[in-house]
Amino acid sequence: MSILNFIKYLIKPRYKKEYKPFIVKDTKTILREENLKIELFCEETIDYCHNLKNYAGPCSRQHGHTGLLQIWIKGDICFLDKSGILFDFNNIKEIKKELCHYNINKIFDEKFGGASPSAENMALYVYNKLKKNSTKNYLEFKVRFYENAVLKKCYAELGDLKL
Repeated sequence: MSILNFIKYLIKPRYKKEYKPFIVKDTKTILREENLKIELFCEETIDYCHNLKNYAGPCSRQHGHTGLLQIWIKGDICFLDKSGILFDFNNIKEIKKELCHYNINKIFDEKFGGASPSAENMALYVYNKLKKNSTKNYLEFKVRFYENAVLKKCYAELGDLKL
């Protein structure tokens, strides 16, 4: 079997029944009955500097990071707007604009009562901002903040070794 035929074999549908997408004109009524949930995910990197307050260690001095912000948004699919959107990802880009390339201590002094900008407080700050700015009180949020973004590796893997 040639490589081209093998690839065609891999991508060929393996079911007999033809797939037809579920399309409904009145989504509000039908989807509300089905109580479907949708979960969205967004990931952003944030370049910032800070120093930890009330901390006796090297992080008490000003230093910089490229942090990784991960946000999950969950809601009932019946709340999609006319554009088919549950949550506008531009809200997250606005938070990134507010935090990126700034001294986070200054932001925390002004808007967070002078709290120390630890990873925990960064996540709490973003979460509070999402909840406050969301006019949709039926949305649930989960925020994960990494002080340092970890590089992800891309690779292809094949063989007969099973681990």
